[in-house]
Amino acid sequence: MTETLLERLFPGPRAKLLRLLHEQPRTVQELVPEMGSSTSAVGQVLRDLEDLGAVKHGYMRTAGRPKHVYSLTHPAVRIINCAIQVADR
Repeated sequence: MTETLLERLFPGPRAKLLRLLHEQPRTVQELVPEMGSSTSAVGQVLRDLEDLGAVKHGYMRTAGRPKHVYSLTHPAVRIINCAIQVADR
């Protein structure tokens, strides 16, 4: 398997998580089975990406406690779209 531009820019599980968030905003609970990792591992990657300015979080109201919903920042969306365009060439 060849390494994609996105994987080179964001090594490890970061690229997969960014691709998932590029599809739609998600909660940690939705990301855990997709990532095949523990809640704490996914949370750590999300915090790292937040520190880089690639991911942001908001709150979704539910019947119980509000849930953290993670999404990409506008600069991250632009970077991922460019990486996809490069891969499609």
